[in-house]
Amino acid sequence: MDLNKYEKEIALIEKELANLPVGRLVKKQGYYYEVTEQKSIGINLDKYRIRLHCRKKLLLEQLKIAQHNLKVLEAKKGFLMHKTPTEIIATLPKTYQDLPIKYFYHVTVEKFLSKISTNSDYKKEDLIYQTEGGILVRSKSEYMIATELERYKIPFLYEAKLSVGTQKWLPDFTIKSPFTGKNIIWEHFGSFHIKGYEEQMTKKMKSYFANGYRAFEEVIYTFEFDAATPGRIQSLIEQIILKR
Repeated sequence: MDLNKYEKEIALIEKELANLPVGRLVKKQGYYYEVTEQKSIGINLDKYRIRLHCRKKLLLEQLKIAQHNLKVLEAKKGFLMHKTPTEIIATLPKTYQDLPIKYFYHVTVEKFLSKISTNSDYKKEDLIYQTEGGILVRSKSEYMIATELERYKIPFLYEAKLSVGTQKWLPDFTIKSPFTGKNIIWEHFGSFHIKGYEEQMTKKMKSYFANGYRAFEEVIYTFEFDAATPGRIQSLIEQIILKR
């Protein structure tokens, strides 16, 4: 861990906090209120505003940890262990515990999910595996990945059109990291029995690299041995997609 990392994290959090409501969220007799020093306003029917307060609470807790650790690094003692957003949420008051986890997501997630989720024109007849969330995919391995993304409540689009430089691709999964708002591509390569598949895979990987997609940062690559390795998919989700 270095000072620069926490300084950047603090700056990002403070920038997002500047656009969130003042006051705090309070629950009284089953109703939600926005409470400031001057007044208390009922917002039980305003789900969007409740969501903004959930996001604010998570950011404030993350800011507290980051600011503490920055001071500790400067003083060289008392470092706090890093906590994931879900670990922080689990420690929040019951007012927040009663609300859906999606309320704590980055504000860009909802707009992301309003996009068309599937390219319906490309070999639609091959979409034969359906997840519990109703997403149709082409292979058992893609089904495994999609199922885990759904289980972790990760916002994603399947085969959404993507322009990368001069190329047009249909990434297997376009993911919105729920707590950071970062876009991440997930490509699963499992059809090496198809003629020309390896050449197309290499072309795609080169295209991503040439346009600033760093492996296991902005783009995740998996193969059949990954899908067959217990815990591998879950590990990638937790370490790359859910990290702050």
